[in-house]
Amino acid sequence: MFADLEVDTGRCTLTYMNGAFFIAVNCLLSVVGSFGNILVCLTVLLTPNLRVVSNFCIVNLALADLMVTMVAQPLAISIFVGKLDGTCYVRAEYAARFIGNLSCAVSILTLATMSFERCFVILKPMKYKATITKGFLKSILGFHWCSAWIVPLLDAFVEDKLVYIYFILVGMIALYSVVIVCYSVIFITVRKQNTLRQRELQDHQAAGGEKEKKLALTIALVIGFFTICWASFGFHIAINPQKNYGVSYIAPITASFANSAINPIIYFYRNKGYRDALRKICRKCRRRNTVTPLEPLQNVCGSSTPANTKRIILRESKM
Repeated sequence: MFADLEVDTGRCTLTYMNGAFFIAVNCLLSVVGSFGNILVCLTVLLTPNLRVVSNFCIVNLALADLMVTMVAQPLAISIFVGKLDGTCYVRAEYAARFIGNLSCAVSILTLATMSFERCFVILKPMKYKATITKGFLKSILGFHWCSAWIVPLLDAFVEDKLVYIYFILVGMIALYSVVIVCYSVIFITVRKQNTLRQRELQDHQAAGGEKEKKLALTIALVIGFFTICWASFGFHIAINPQKNYGVSYIAPITASFANSAINPIIYFYRNKGYRDALRKICRKCRRRNTVTPLEPLQNVCGSSTPANTKRIILRESKM
């Protein structure tokens, strides 16, 4: 398993300066990313009007990011701490690498699906609801989770790493081609709509169209940051696949982990509906935690306050 993980002096050492830096950065990203992605999931699941088809993809992406921030990054931090004393936690490296590969595969598949879904709703708004149903999208996302296992399994059990690298490159090119084609179509369509103004549409339809365009731009930002964060790691494994340790390897890994913390910030910054829903959830939590003056008395006396106790309270209030 992971035949390229050879335990030697270079793999098991990390200077205190580099170690402290990467440990601090990954701790911060892990906390921020976990908190943000949990909020994304809770906001969608607890808000009925946000439980729409397009947001299922966002929740799926948040779950993939949680795998990184709550499992892979803590494992990476423990690996860095061990290397400060010259210790290699090989099993932790196995697990972190496996989970990171799985999360990345799910994320890029979900991003391609989100791009196609946005393209479809802008091109065929009348057929969208009948075609892209909740059940259909859930089955697609479930298929993504099943097929994504191919990537970490190839990395783990195929000794010839060129097979793994070629598979990753072909898969990334194919999926990014879907993203580029879909967003090219979206860009051309939106330009035509802005030129024609679509005066025949009613106001609420036009507003709905603007909402779809805004969501398409949000997804474009998510795809852009995903590309920026993972580009350095992709470049590293393409030119030097055998060097999977040291600062030149840890830095791209940390950059790719950062993507999981950035996504929730994009969602809440770009979407007013998410911010409003989160405020409502926070208000409900505050109301439940707020105790009125009579509540302690009710808790002591039982489910209801006895009649004589009520008379005493009334007399004291009159006085």
